Amino acid sequence: MDHRKLSEELNSFPKDKKMDHNVKANIASALEAELLVDHKKTSLTEGIFKKSMIGIASVAAMVLFSVILLSNDLNLLNPGKDAPSSFTGSAALELTSVSVDLKNDKGGVGIMYGEKAGDIIYPVALGYTFSIKNYGKNTIGGMEEPNREVFEYDDGIRIEILPDDQLIQVSEEVMGFNLFNESARVEARLGQGSSGSPILEPGASGEYKLDFTLGALEKNPEVRLAPSQDQMKELLKHALESTLVLYSKDEEIGRYPLSQLAAHEMTLEANVSELTDQEFTEVGAAGIENRDKADFRKFTFDFGMGSSDKLLSRTIDIPELNVWKTAINSLGQDRYWFGSDSNQTTTSEEPANRAIEFVFYAKGLSEKEIREAFNSIRVSASWQTAEGVSVQKELIVGDLIEFE
Repeated sequence: MDHRKLSEELNSFPKDKKMDHNVKANIASALEAELLVDHKKTSLTEGIFKKSMIGIASVAAMVLFSVILLSNDLNLLNPGKDAPSSFTGSAALELTSVSVDLKNDKGGVGIMYGEKAGDIIYPVALGYTFSIKNYGKNTIGGMEEPNREVFEYDDGIRIEILPDDQLIQVSEEVMGFNLFNESARVEARLGQGSSGSPILEPGASGEYKLDFTLGALEKNPEVRLAPSQDQMKELLKHALESTLVLYSKDEEIGRYPLSQLAAHEMTLEANVSELTDQEFTEVGAAGIENRDKADFRKFTFDFGMGSSDKLLSRTIDIPELNVWKTAINSLGQDRYWFGSDSNQTTTSEEPANRAIEFVFYAKGLSEKEIREAFNSIRVSASWQTAEGVSVQKELIVGDLIEFE
């Protein structure tokens, strides 16, 4: 085999991690051609052929090792017999599930001065959760190089969200800046939290989270106000128009375009409004003296999800009416008056709709108390794509209420 010629040909190919199938095919063809020529040369006699087999195997191993160094994305070697064949960012790591939601259940900020001194503010965050499985035969990541400044391992697995142009545009419209740009977040005094396993052993799965703070739901001297409920829902709607990138030692080890997972468009409206004169006539007076229309409110919840024939399955989780009744009654007395629940949950190939409406006694309640009562209720929709990836969107109802 002409090692110099083969080396020159291999080195002519790109050495990044984004080689397309044509480049991979060209590399494989070069290997096959050179090995075939060498095989013909060494098979002139049976004795020479037998002596040359060891040399051929050694050179082939050396060449394959060189090809692997050219690109970690080359799939000439099988990473493992159980590895899925689709939506794999590298030869070993597979994205198995994705969840994106709006939440305010973590990262409380204490108010140090002013009228709200001593209060705890829980900012709303856009949260991503990913499950990654190592289908390879080698350990990925490490825990040998702790970085105490950022509380991470420099050799560990870390994740990053790269927004598509559409998500950047929506973020700038909603937040006033690109939420996924670190320097812009620092200038806006909004943080980002992350967690996840720094190491994945062969066959192991790990959960990785990224939370981007959007702001607080009420005015305070510590954290800027979050966008409106409609704006946050718009940001959530486009959250999957992005790419998940995995790194270890600042080297990219996996890249997963999330936009192909956004197979469903989900809409949600939650409103608290005053009663009309007609609605007030339906309110009974039992247990209340000198009832007044201003003492009552109507809660309205509307959920909708489009259809798709590209999904393997779909699940929608919305609590029954009695759960909503319990939530509003948690504010000190029996405040639930009457209501209705219209449920139309169908297969993934048909639209799904859900409408819940009820009247409650609101005298003495602040908007903050009403919002907190409904923070116990979460609405989620999950589906499995044709690529075998499980996707979930979850929302906290209290965060999305609009008061009219």
